Amino acid sequence: MEVGKHGGKQYLLPLTCSYYVLAGIQDIDILEGKSLGEWLEYAKLSENLPLRQCIIEGLSQFGGRWFQPAVDYETGQVRFDKEKWKQFGETYFVALKKFR
Repeated sequence: MEVGKHGGKQYLLPLTCSYYVLAGIQDIDILEGKSLGEWLEYAKLSENLPLRQCIIEGLSQFGGRWFQPAVDYETGQVRFDKEKWKQFGETYFVALKKFR
């Protein structure tokens, strides 16, 4: 709900939401990390090929959300970190190319 507020008033209502979920069989590795960057690092080090494939291939679907929220609408400040995004993107595409 906070995303749709400005000046203390609610202007937008979220009608949908999505969550990053890794579903699998019970003996799948427990995925550590709370960010896509941490998931990518985990995938790069994992010996579990299906898990690596799931993470590395799946991250492309979340490209627009790699660094969200990018704007603090309440203060009007941009929170997007170009260098951080660039570093993550380069790391991701190198891992994707190596995996494929």
